Amino acid sequence: MVGSSVRLKSLVVRDCWNLEIIEICDLPQLAFFRYEGTPICLDLNRVRNLVKVSLGEDDLEFLKLALKQLACCLCQLRTLTLDSTLTFLPEENVVFPIPQLPELEYLELRIEADDACVLLQLASFLDASPRLQKLLIKGDFLGSEVKLLKAESRPHNNLKLAEVVGFNDCPAATDSHMKMLLYMLQKVVIDTVLPWCEL
Repeated sequence: MVGSSVRLKSLVVRDCWNLEIIEICDLPQLAFFRYEGTPICLDLNRVRNLVKVSLGEDDLEFLKLALKQLACCLCQLRTLTLDSTLTFLPEENVVFPIPQLPELEYLELRIEADDACVLLQLASFLDASPRLQKLLIKGDFLGSEVKLLKAESRPHNNLKLAEVVGFNDCPAATDSHMKMLLYMLQKVVIDTVLPWCEL
């Protein structure tokens, strides 16, 4: 999709299973892009006003893939949603550095109960996002038997609100991971309603 005369401000692509590549260039008014589906080649070069992105792909290394695909616009994003509920993740969890997100104000992570890898990256996300103000974690966590790995505690100067949704009857989640979010927060919301139960 190319053309400086196109006035498109929002683009959503979902469940296009045979799609292999999305290339978006020179769309000056495009501010929001959302993709959900199988892994593809994603090219978002020269989309200078893109500030809101939502990605969900069925890939074992989704987080690494998403950050690689968004490398060209990470420095300008203000809102980022990463949905890893479309895949089954490997048992081995490896923490890796998160690229700088200097303008990011809102981060939403959608995760499965066994996706400890994404939660372990929270400290890295906080380090990379100095302007982050709101963090939303949506999970399908049902039952106290869920075992979550401990995340490193990290203070943050601008984070004001952390909201956790779907950690139903899972004290390990709040104990292990909310501790790292209690520094400098003005408000914490814990909603035990599972995301797929919402009306």
